[in-house]
Amino acid sequence: MAVNSRGKMCNLKLVAVLLLAVASVDLRHIERRPSFIGCVDSSECSKEQCCVLGGGRYSSPQCTNLGEVGDSCRPYGTVPFNTTVDYPNGYSATLTNVHFIMCDCATDLVCDRDSSTCQLPQILTRNSVL
Repeated sequence: MAVNSRGKMCNLKLVAVLLLAVASVDLRHIERRPSFIGCVDSSECSKEQCCVLGGGRYSSPQCTNLGEVGDSCRPYGTVPFNTTVDYPNGYSATLTNVHFIMCDCATDLVCDRDSSTCQLPQILTRNSVL
């Protein structure tokens, strides 16, 4: 019976170590940061959003909705980038996979090259555009 108790104790220790490992990984992503930092990576935003850094000197990154029909867009897309931003209060944030000023168009929309707006894709047929 002592062997059985020892086995259970080893299993409990293993579970405790695994829980601590998982908790430390999760805590690494949930850092204490000022409330003006809405996101540090687009993966923190919903599927309908991306993390956007504005063009101002002390812009704070925020989750922003993907472009809807009629919204402005960049015809050749936006390329996510990585950067570090510093603020006057001494806070520094490392940003990954963020977009500059705007997100791409929402899923199933395209950026029209003529109007630079998000639109439904046009289906080309043999003789016309539908």
